[in-house]
This record gives sequence, C-alpha cells and structure tokens, in this order.
Amino acid sequence: MSLEGSHWIRGYFYDADGNAVSGATVTVRTISGTDETTNTTTTIASGYYQINVQHVCNDGDLIEVKFETGAVTTSEFIRVNLDDLTQEVNATLEHHFKIVSSTIETYLPLPKWDGANSSIQKDNVLFNFKQGSIESVDIGINTQPLRIMGYFWIDTYTRDTVSGKVEAFIHIQNEGEKVTISSVNSTINAEYVITSFKFRTVKKSTKMFEWEMTLEYAGG
Repeated sequence: MSLEGSHWIRGYFYDADGNAVSGATVTVRTISGTDETTNTTTTIASGYYQINVQHVCNDGDLIEVKFETGAVTTSEFIRVNLDDLTQEVNATLEHHFKIVSSTIETYLPLPKWDGANSSIQKDNVLFNFKQGSIESVDIGINTQPLRIMGYFWIDTYTRDTVSGKVEAFIHIQNEGEKVTISSVNSTINAEYVITSFKFRTVKKSTKMFEWEMTLEYAGG
C-alpha cells in the first residue's frame, strides 16, 4: 500500500558548525510499517531537501529520514500525518553523540553546560560537567544500569521529530536491539540494551523536552 496522493517531507541538514550541507543523500524508509520501499534525494547548496513519501509509507507510519555525507550518517524520525500537506524534518550534528543499533544510526543532543549551578549534571554518569566540558568518564561504562539524560530543543528539532525520535528509541527497546555509543571523545567499547526511554516536558518551557535512557550492559 501507499498514500493516495503526494506527501512531502522537507527540511535542512547542517554540520557541527551550523553550516548547510549540500550534496548529502537523504533516504526515507518505514520503521513501523509494512512497505519495504525507499525514496532518495540530495540536499542543495542551502542544505534544503524535499522528498515525496507517497510510495514509501502509509498514514500513521513511523518513518526514518537518513542523512549521509561522506562517512557521516544520522537519522531523524517522524510519524506520517496526512493532516499536514508537508512535514518538516531538520538534522544537525551540533553537540551530538551517536547511538547505533542493528537497524538505525542516529544522534542524541549532548546536554549543555550551564555553569556551576547547573541542575543537569547531578544525574548524569556518562558526561563530566563539573570541569566545564563534556568528557567521557569511567563511571558506569561497564556497569548496569547506565543512566543518561539530556534535552531536546525545538530550535533544533520540530515537535514531530522529537516525538518521532522518542518512538524510534522505544522501538529499539521493544525489539531488544543492542546499541553502542560513540562520538563522546572516543567509542565506548561495550554494547547495551535499552531498558527504558522516558520523555517529558520541562516545566515552564514550551521549547525544551527532557529525555532519560536506562541501559544494561550486554557485553563488548
């Protein structure tokens, strides 16, 4: 099956410095649907792309939008909603670390250091905020459970891609896929399974959403 009419996914792709990435390959496929079809396009000089997903998915499917440039790959996710003629999916590599499973390769935003009075460092075991920088630390790497927390910002994501990424991680959790973590100074030489992925709004904010992932060591 496919959609009865054209439905467009569009947006921009930026590198770690916030510059537009031109010539990147953008591929769309379903995550929670029955169709196996993919569709591909490339970004133009401004980093912009648009792609018709009519023959890729059905209304309500969770779809992956994969961005590839050179050796760099990242994916964003969105649930198809035919109430909108087009849906926006942007991607950026700024302040991100990579999560890779057997089916997806995507990034999560690193929590930002807000100074000595920051309230976000106390619940993180993977990142060292107290030095004013983000560094890989030994605590929790090969123990279980490992808990990491962070934030989504609407100036980077849309609300649809925030909820789509949350659904993608819950899908990985439900499938029991092993994940590895990299781009935090160096690759963490271990595999984990996601035991929970929580998501909630931040009080008094309309643009920030908090996530929390708990993982159990699976070897490596």
